[in-house]
Amino acid sequence: MNMRIEELHLQNFRGFRELKLKLPPDLAVFIGVNGSGKSSILDSIAVFLSEFVSLLQKTSKKKKLEFDISADDIARKRNRNHIN
Repeated sequence: MNMRIEELHLQNFRGFRELKLKLPPDLAVFIGVNGSGKSSILDSIAVFLSEFVSLLQKTSKKKKLEFDISADDIARKRNRNHIN
């Protein structure tokens, strides 16, 4: 089973008021200066995937999933070696 993210739509997530990204089918690379939102995009995908994994067994394989995730759903803890 192959899965990929076709489109990412963020609303009021960290520094983004609204962002819509259509991702290419093969590879996406995020390039930008510090503070431009690259990590926020990846963190939003991580939040989505954690919700997706918890619901994966409860849904059919062909069903489209959409999530509303607010800032209250996200906890971020910094460490010198990694970010949780």
